[in-house]
Amino acid sequence: MMSLPKAAHNSRVIRQRYFEEQSRLNEEYAAREAGVEVQVEAPKPPVETKPRRFRNVGKLAKLLNMPLDVFFEIASHLHPLDILRLSRTSKEFRTMLLSRTSRHVWAAARETVVPPLPACPAHLSEPKYATIVFENLCMACGAGRSIANVDYAIPVRLCVACWRANVRKGSVLMKESKSKDIIANVLLAMPQAKPARYTPRPQREQFKNNTLKTLFYEGEFLSVVADIRTRIAQGDSEASIEAFIENRQTEAMERINFSCEMAIWDNLNVRTHRVADRDAQAERTAAIEEKLKEMGYERSDYPKGSHYCEFMMMFWQPRKLTTKIWNTIRPKLVSMLDAERKRRAAEAFTLKWQRRKKQLAIRYEEFLLTDRDDRKSMMPGFADLYAEIPSLKSLMTADDPDKDVSPEDFATIEDDLFEHAEEYLVDVRQQLADLLRKFDPTLGTKKPAVPAPAACAEESSEAEDEEDTDSSDEDTDSNDEDSESNDEDSTDSDDGPDADNTALLDMPKSLFVCTSHEYNAYSQLCLKPLSWAGFVEHWQEAHPMKRIANAHVQVARHYWEHLSRVPPALGVPDETSLSELENLARSGRPTCTCSRPEFGDLYGPNLEGDYLSLYRMLNHICSWKGPHSVTFEPFEPYGDHPACRVV
Repeated sequence: MMSLPKAAHNSRVIRQRYFEEQSRLNEEYAAREAGVEVQVEAPKPPVETKPRRFRNVGKLAKLLNMPLDVFFEIASHLHPLDILRLSRTSKEFRTMLLSRTSRHVWAAARETVVPPLPACPAHLSEPKYATIVFENLCMACGAGRSIANVDYAIPVRLCVACWRANVRKGSVLMKESKSKDIIANVLLAMPQAKPARYTPRPQREQFKNNTLKTLFYEGEFLSVVADIRTRIAQGDSEASIEAFIENRQTEAMERINFSCEMAIWDNLNVRTHRVADRDAQAERTAAIEEKLKEMGYERSDYPKGSHYCEFMMMFWQPRKLTTKIWNTIRPKLVSMLDAERKRRAAEAFTLKWQRRKKQLAIRYEEFLLTDRDDRKSMMPGFADLYAEIPSLKSLMTADDPDKDVSPEDFATIEDDLFEHAEEYLVDVRQQLADLLRKFDPTLGTKKPAVPAPAACAEESSEAEDEEDTDSSDEDTDSNDEDSESNDEDSTDSDDGPDADNTALLDMPKSLFVCTSHEYNAYSQLCLKPLSWAGFVEHWQEAHPMKRIANAHVQVARHYWEHLSRVPPALGVPDETSLSELENLARSGRPTCTCSRPEFGDLYGPNLEGDYLSLYRMLNHICSWKGPHSVTFEPFEPYGDHPACRVV
């Protein structure tokens, strides 16, 4: 007798049970280690509750009270899978439907299947026939969706892991069963184990082609080995063993023939279901489109691009549209359609006003370059401006799309630009300070005391002495009152998150690198350490059509270990802030006493230093060995620089 298939140790169901058991044991072990007594909970007694109404509990019991001929007539019109499930509901139905006297019910139910099934073979019972054909469960471990590995000749349906555990090479099975002496007879009596889709046409010559490398079902192999050993032990002759092998081959040929018929039926069944699924999809799609049309949506409103498949998957389901399904998918469809309409409206708006938007960008660039000062250099790029200032969009749509934007029209919103710039800088300082704190939480815990330069202190003291000698006593009192009130206002304004962010960003370590590298004329300006003010100016110049909130920026950590060399090289105190270092780098043309004093030639005929001056100074001091002693000479006028002279 052939043994049942064994469950693989690595099948999905076995692994799940193993992990559940291991987690339970780990919890008990942890509880014992913690000194907590583990108690096994006793099963709770059943709670008596009132019977619920409108439930189907017990309604199938009425079927047992009807006459058997009526019950069998009703059951014969069911699908075989439905009869199989009905037989598992109670012991009474199991006894009634799985007995041999109910074979006619299964046969009549099998005739209702489309396409028609082959007749039930002799080596299968009707319930097992329905089980192996219509249930996709692994017969070893119970895993679902075991569709591919089914062999109707054995017959078994197994998952991938259990198939590998039960279908093995003849050489392995021979060693485990120690049947080397009778392996020739065993191979002649064994059919090959192949899934139904690979089953060849039945030929008796295939038994002669069996080798030790051929795959066999382990349970059947061991059964044949046991039968042959029993006949040898009983003293049967070789003719009797050959007759046994002939009978085994005949039986195997019938099973292989049945497997070939089932393989044909499987292919036909798949094609039939595909046609039915396509019809159901077409009917469902037409019903959904009709309902959406009643709500005011056309096919032209359907999403396109990345959301198209997500939207149409609700159409392409092979199930008819019911009221419950429609109530479930309708909110999703409507939300996606409304979002698509908004996106298309925004796209149409952009295409319509694209010309005037480009002109606004040109006017804004002219505005930044005209009489450029520190205030304009710290203003946002056009992308941030267009997203945040409503007056800019109003100016864009104030006239026809084909009409140009004049400089006089742009001048009407200049005050709004300066007003927005202050809010923009607060947001940028917050963004960069958060990045710095995330990188190193220890930064900014204490505000560094920034002493005033000695020259400024002397000038301020001299100015105070002159004012004290020239002013009267009444003016002195009023000035003192004004200064006290100004100090109070300044202390009030300095308190808050922005003051903390400004103090943090004024530390020498607050250097940032722009990694938004683009292949344009400004690509060489990225990947250089900048202060927060230099980063704002760089973003306005190199990435005006990108929002700074989406900037790719990193902390210039690789410069931190060399920053201690900067103050001695410049002759400034170690507590000098980053803004003072940047102002010093922009103050003039640098000259160094090291072996490479020519780094000042990189500046060119500028009237003043740009935002890269700090990078050039830090790069020279931190990259080249010293000693360094950097001094700054005032920039030459543009026309007097040697590069500007005509030879």
